[in-house]
Amino acid sequence: DVFEVEGGGSSSLKLEVTSPRLPCSYVDRAHGSPFGTQGVKRHTMDEAAAGWLCRVLKEGELVDGMKLVRTAQPHPEWTLTRCATALYGNKANRFKYMSGKPSWGETIETLREFVELPQLGENEWGNPAWELLEQMEQDAADDEVEEKAAFEAESWCTNPLSGDIGDMASVGACACLSPVLLGLLFNWNFAF
Repeated sequence: DVFEVEGGGSSSLKLEVTSPRLPCSYVDRAHGSPFGTQGVKRHTMDEAAAGWLCRVLKEGELVDGMKLVRTAQPHPEWTLTRCATALYGNKANRFKYMSGKPSWGETIETLREFVELPQLGENEWGNPAWELLEQMEQDAADDEVEEKAAFEAESWCTNPLSGDIGDMASVGACACLSPVLLGLLFNWNFAF
């Protein structure tokens, strides 16, 4: 979001919000609240209520009594609360949630959208988000390879007659083929 001094006549200041502010543990100490997920720090992280960081688009004066008003909202779907919850409020990864580390709480598609926001500040937001995206894409690629290997192994086990049956070692290693089926395939004689 972009903010300017109301009325504009007394100041040319123009600010662009780049990210919610991440609080430090001093917030808990200052308010006598418990550390961890029940403290003021965690609450302010979840609600993006610890303040925000801005980029100065146009210099100007801001003094006590002046009021900032929003003049533009280029990405209304990306509120500060949503940004904070998506990147630092993912309760599914309890360790990262409790320690205040980034862990994406939405889909990989929304993470791709998030990292492409030109207004997004790099420190504590953009850079960690890019690192998470790279990790999630690598994990997805690894999962795809594992799923393909599992599918191929399953296909081999469930339908051994559908192609090259391979050598005896690979046939014997397939846990899905019973000794009787192996006997039928390779004309083995069993004494029952």
